[in-house]
Amino acid sequence: MRYATVPVVKSRGGVHQIVSDYDPETDSGNGFIYYDYSPKALFNAMGRANDLYQQTDHWQRLMARARKVDMSWVESATEFTRLYAELLRHQIAGAA
Repeated sequence: MRYATVPVVKSRGGVHQIVSDYDPETDSGNGFIYYDYSPKALFNAMGRANDLYQQTDHWQRLMARARKVDMSWVESATEFTRLYAELLRHQIAGAA
């Protein structure tokens, strides 16, 4: 979310690893998540986003949080490398 684009996403798969739903009580989150697979759920999420957009100071903070999310493969690739190295160590130890 490099350009502070605030996502509106359907909850599925690993989306929660990237997007956290905006919570007005704590002024936290970096996007808007909807859970039901329906036009109404999407419409409601877009409505929540639009309502917050009208509150400039809150919207600016949300965009700043969205901008900080690392969407690159650097962290994932590092974790995969660590996992593969560990698996190789176990494989070699098991063969000995």
